[in-house]
Amino acid sequence: MMLVCVAFAACATATPATSSAPLAPTAAASDDRARGDDTAARWKQRPEGAGCQDALAALARADLGAFRLGTCGRIDAERAFGSSGDQPSRFEQFGEYRVYTAGGNSILVWFLADNIRVIQLLYPKLPQPIATVLGPPDAKAPSRLSSAWEQWIYARRGIATHVKQATGEVVTLFAFQPTSVAAFLETDIAHVSKSEAPIEELK
Repeated sequence: MMLVCVAFAACATATPATSSAPLAPTAAASDDRARGDDTAARWKQRPEGAGCQDALAALARADLGAFRLGTCGRIDAERAFGSSGDQPSRFEQFGEYRVYTAGGNSILVWFLADNIRVIQLLYPKLPQPIATVLGPPDAKAPSRLSSAWEQWIYARRGIATHVKQATGEVVTLFAFQPTSVAAFLETDIAHVSKSEAPIEELK
């Protein structure tokens, strides 16, 4: 089984960032890394986002019809997905991420200024084929993860999947704030490929 773990340009606003260049760590991110206790205190003090826990819980159980990502933060992820532990957040060149386990799945969540940027589910256990669950995609695009896969884009729902063309199986799913197809296609999410991110965490 091929495991895929990837990272992205920021998706903290309704319209994802248009730069396709990798994001280097910011000074603030480096400071946060050195101040793990302070960072933990900050996210715990943030108010819960309206509807965030319900939306994230729906994503964890692959109820895509009930999922919409709003302005949600780590406090919402910890409540919906369960604790990611007390260890400091991990960082790679694309920013801060944490690993959660919910519904038998590993879920990677990337953050920007404590807002959820993008969420990744690997081999999500969908109750029905995605075309049955969500209907036809807003658009399709080539997958850079495999020539045998195709990217199905549900931009208005904030979902993009990489699907095996031969079987229709969803290999990996990315969730982000709803946007337009044109805006989505300008982001790194649309052009994602394998990276140096720690794939062992998705075993």
